[in-house]
Amino acid sequence: MKLLASTKKVSPAEPPVELQSLDSHPTSDANVLSVYSKKRNSSTRVFSIIILISFGCSILFLLSTLIVYIVLYVLTGKYTKLKESASKVQEYDLVLTTSALLSVWTKNASWVDRYNEYVPMLSGNLSLVLSLVPENVANQFKQTDDANNALVEMETIALDSCLSGNYSIGRNVLASAEYAANKTIYSNGLQYVKAYIGQTEQTTQNVQAALVLLLSLIMLIIGLLVVATYYLQRRSAKYIEREKEQADALLGSILPENIVDRLKQGETKIADSHQDVALMFSDIVGFTPLSSVMSVGEIVELLNQIFCAFDKYAKQFNIEKIKTVSFNRITDKKIGDGYMCVDFSCNVENMVRFANKCLKHVKMLNEKLKLPAALNIRIGMHTGPAISGIIGQSKIAFDVWGDSVNVASRMESASEPGHLQLSAAAYAKVSYCSDLQFVEREIYVKGKGQQQAYLLMHEAAWSPMSEFDSEADFLLNSKK
Repeated sequence: MKLLASTKKVSPAEPPVELQSLDSHPTSDANVLSVYSKKRNSSTRVFSIIILISFGCSILFLLSTLIVYIVLYVLTGKYTKLKESASKVQEYDLVLTTSALLSVWTKNASWVDRYNEYVPMLSGNLSLVLSLVPENVANQFKQTDDANNALVEMETIALDSCLSGNYSIGRNVLASAEYAANKTIYSNGLQYVKAYIGQTEQTTQNVQAALVLLLSLIMLIIGLLVVATYYLQRRSAKYIEREKEQADALLGSILPENIVDRLKQGETKIADSHQDVALMFSDIVGFTPLSSVMSVGEIVELLNQIFCAFDKYAKQFNIEKIKTVSFNRITDKKIGDGYMCVDFSCNVENMVRFANKCLKHVKMLNEKLKLPAALNIRIGMHTGPAISGIIGQSKIAFDVWGDSVNVASRMESASEPGHLQLSAAAYAKVSYCSDLQFVEREIYVKGKGQQQAYLLMHEAAWSPMSEFDSEADFLLNSKK
């Protein structure tokens, strides 16, 4: 093997991810799966239905109240007219009786003219009263009308006798028992009508008071509904915003940020060609024997800790994670211990330092978690052209394709446990780094034949043990 560069420590500024016990199963609202585990809040929909029903009922009550008010207005106008006519009848009757009496007792013919002036006015108002009252009152008032006709006839006789100079005849007619009886019938009829008007006015006033109270209540309900609607709109807006944030977080955990922005803008078919990208594959070594001595929950939790750390480091180094599921090269069956990422800016030095962080983290797990079997990873890296894009509809995924992906995968499968192996193209972009030491070797790549590869040496991959111990202790103390 050929030594290509001197050895120096590679130490990115960011601290590694905090280690967690395999017995712990942390949950967080920020977890992507929590978006699906939460029950959908249905109170907003129920509240909306209640408000719509309440609004409908309030509008119906309001319309009913307005209709009743219109009816009351018509009836009030009718009863007001009836009241005025009845009052005029009483007034005109008093004028006629007085005029007849004064004409026969004062022997003054001018009272006869006054009497004749008011007779048609009294008759007209009596007819109006008769037309405005209900049938049962009209039947009762018919007797009053008959008595009035009799009174008018007798008073006319008295007035005629006054004009002819026979004042005694007129006085006898106006003082007769028949005149007094008709006068009583007439007065009782007027009192009956007045009593009916009084009862109607009282009923109308009670109904109006009830309607005022009901209308006030309806307006209060409508006001409360307006406030409730405003509150609901604000609550719905916050709920929609929260759902949008969760959806954005979910998309952001699956897709690159620029891809999410393009999806939001309505772009549906996303496919990009890249002239040069840095691709990295990693695979867990010793996973199979480890899975035979650990429970399913512990295995999943261990993988979660490893790949969550890788995700955090990828974010720190601005590297895009593609997926954590790869294929077994022999059986072509899915396995869950692989990790693929890409740097679309093709910053290979940045990718190498990211790989160092991942190697250090796995070594920490072996040292501090006391795993029942040794655990390690091997990493491969290559640069070259590639195609990226979105595939799927119900389960969308962002992926990268091309021959460069296959070469990066072969670099990983031919790498050594605990080491990073670069292709010749990737090495050419970091050969200037004096703090990285590589050894050159020749490997066989399926479909490519013999290829030059460069293995990052062990000393460069790990920090000095004194610094490693202090960093691990710091992590464990911060966890406590």
